[in-house]
Amino acid sequence: MPDYNKKPDYNKKPDYNKKPRMSSFTRLGVALLVVGALTVGIGTYYDRGAISLYGLFLVIAGFVLYFATAIVSRKMRK
Repeated sequence: MPDYNKKPDYNKKPDYNKKPRMSSFTRLGVALLVVGALTVGIGTYYDRGAISLYGLFLVIAGFVLYFATAIVSRKMRK
């Protein structure tokens, strides 16, 4: 049962040095998403279909990698 009579500590500083834990494959998935999106944008701007298609494959690969690592990490936490 929580203690409702306890006063909050306003002098406590937040911990800004705590970094979120992210696996390397998750970072790679996000990087592929960003690079792929930029590639699709550049290919569309210069009217180059092959570059846009290559960027689309990068985006799909990044999306699959990111969500696969998210599912695996969620199952490992349980």
